[in-house]
Amino acid sequence: MYIMKNRIIVVLVGIIFLGVGVFLFIRGNNLKNNCTEKVDAYVINYTESYSDDSFTYCPVIEYNVNGITYNKEYSTCGSVKKYQLKQKISILYNPNKVEEFYIEGDSTSGIFSYIFMGAGIFVIIIGLIGKIDGTTKEVISE
Repeated sequence: MYIMKNRIIVVLVGIIFLGVGVFLFIRGNNLKNNCTEKVDAYVINYTESYSDDSFTYCPVIEYNVNGITYNKEYSTCGSVKKYQLKQKISILYNPNKVEEFYIEGDSTSGIFSYIFMGAGIFVIIIGLIGKIDGTTKEVISE
């Protein structure tokens, strides 16, 4: 019974990873489908946070739409500063919700969605097969 519970927990963890990956994938596709207007923008700053002995940097992007200037933190952050300050970049924004945008050519969130989905599928398979250490685990009923 103990082994069966462990396998169920492993499968549930895999489902969570798969769910996060699917969520990121759908969110990224929706963003790309909704953001259809292109405009030049600039990296004006970085916000940084410190956690677990490492820094995370999020670029702050400035862009102008219909005479209104927007300063927004980009949703994808990293452990390195990917862009130079004052660097000119192209973004695509949602004409119905101008604050929603993504940097043209940035595929970071897509990569993460595939990593989470792949890890989820792998963990689910391990949980279903029961081969974590190379041997088949038998379910013992009480």
